[in-house]
Amino acid sequence: MEIWESVGIAGPEVHVSPAGEGVTGLETWVWSGGATSAVVDATIGAWTVTGSASLVAWSVDPGDGTGAHATDHPGDAEDHALDHDYEIKGTYPLSVTAVWTADVTLSGPGLPPVPVSIGTALLTSTRQYRVVEVVPVLLP
Repeated sequence: MEIWESVGIAGPEVHVSPAGEGVTGLETWVWSGGATSAVVDATIGAWTVTGSASLVAWSVDPGDGTGAHATDHPGDAEDHALDHDYEIKGTYPLSVTAVWTADVTLSGPGLPPVPVSIGTALLTSTRQYRVVEVVPVLLP
């Protein structure tokens, strides 16, 4: 939607630990970050939309086919949004989706300011996350 595009909200940050690459059978911690609010100020033709947008939910998809996990907080390095065990080595499209809502007012020629719904915006950021397998070797 043109209104959401005009807000210019950046996609959510994707943070993981271990940062470089994951290890099968070892928890990978995932959390997000970035802006949690934004100003809405758009002009479309003779119409003006003003208000504020808020980030209300997140979803983390580890990319291994287990599906997305919804959360109401982005987490941080201490309180992760998702703890996930990858079972098979490979490179996975790990993604975080941020769900935004807004309270806005529409105004224009001959129209008193009116609150309107512009729906929600889903912004997704994806990074390729490599997971390796560590195999112990017994030496004589």
